[in-house]
Amino acid sequence: MLKGRQVLSLPILTLDKGIQLGEVKDLIYDPETGYFQGVTMEDGGWLWGAKIIRFEEFNSIGQDALTIAGEEAVCYTAKDGDAKHLYKNRKDITGYKVMTTGGKDLGTVEDILLQPETGKITGFEISDGVINDLLAGRAELYWDELPTIGEGTVVVADSFENIWQQQNHHQNV
Repeated sequence: MLKGRQVLSLPILTLDKGIQLGEVKDLIYDPETGYFQGVTMEDGGWLWGAKIIRFEEFNSIGQDALTIAGEEAVCYTAKDGDAKHLYKNRKDITGYKVMTTGGKDLGTVEDILLQPETGKITGFEISDGVINDLLAGRAELYWDELPTIGEGTVVVADSFENIWQQQNHHQNV
């Protein structure tokens, strides 16, 4: 399991020439399908647009680098309509409030949890405030079925409240 922030700033290395093309600037994931779709690199300038590498072009997401076959894996939004669509429709849900169907506020999404081999998003890291994060740590909520993602809110089943309580050692709810 990998946290999204572990991928940010990783160097992007080509396997064919062994060169570093840049670093991961941002993640592209689709919370509605539950899959990680790629990464952005530094901007390619007004002529080329943003640089994107699609997930299917990854060789591996390692501890110290993201590897790809070669430079041809990099797409530019100004030249590739699919890459432009992917870039424009990316969604960042960090900071979204996490609520149960019964109306219990569990905190906010701090990070995504994903399987690096498949790109499947399997859960979120949830913060219940700085003090609780320091005292008990952040909760990790995993799911089999995707939660409902609205504008600024993620709605999860009531059963997640029990998991959240166990992970955060809450006695009084």
